[in-house]
Amino acid sequence: MLTALMLIFTKEVIMAVEICPTCGAEIPPVITTQVEKNLDGSMKKWTEISPTGKRVDSYTYYKGCEIDVIVQERLDSKSVVVNKTDIKHFTDGKPPVVTNVDIKEIAEVIK
Repeated sequence: MLTALMLIFTKEVIMAVEICPTCGAEIPPVITTQVEKNLDGSMKKWTEISPTGKRVDSYTYYKGCEIDVIVQERLDSKSVVVNKTDIKHFTDGKPPVVTNVDIKEIAEVIK
């Protein structure tokens, strides 16, 4: 089994601040996007870095090359995970199941 990763590209984009059409909140601009792929060309990791933090999506696959789980982590500007979302996919046609964990809420409960 090959486990080596290839860094495919890093793209820097500077964009004006956008406004979310649904809630009206400002959407921070994406400064850098990094994409890592497995040797077979499938997505391994997608990272978007903005001035306010970053989002990292990590992918795992079933044997048949279908997506199994996407783990999305949102990190603040100090690289501390503030939110984690797991998106579990199924091969039998069922819709994906989304599990969202708010790390800050858990920290408040623990205190």
